Amino acid sequence: DVRCHLWRTDPPFKTVLQVAVERGVLGEILHVLADGEDPNARNLSDSTALHHAIWAYKDGFLVSEGILRAIASALLERGADVNAVHRGVGTPLDYAQAVGAEKVAALLVSHGGTSSTT
Repeated sequence: DVRCHLWRTDPPFKTVLQVAVERGVLGEILHVLADGEDPNARNLSDSTALHHAIWAYKDGFLVSEGILRAIASALLERGADVNAVHRGVGTPLDYAQAVGAEKVAALLVSHGGTSSTT
């Protein structure tokens, strides 16, 4: 259960969903979402699960862009805000482009994703 990994702050250091995303196990992510976790909940650094998935990919927690794409797709299908802006600076599309996740960037655009710089 990923809940044991959380620090007790409000907002949390990481949300339950962000911890599941970082672990990269799609079944676990779907379970957490089915339990009612909000895909748009923000953590202490103001990021959503979609932002966090892209950073987890950049930092090597997710071993392939294919896994990132599956996670991003699951989050989007369950209501993740494709244009959520992190700290007034970047959308998931901005970050996907910055880390070279071209297939994920295309997925985000297909769901209406835009850059915060345009």
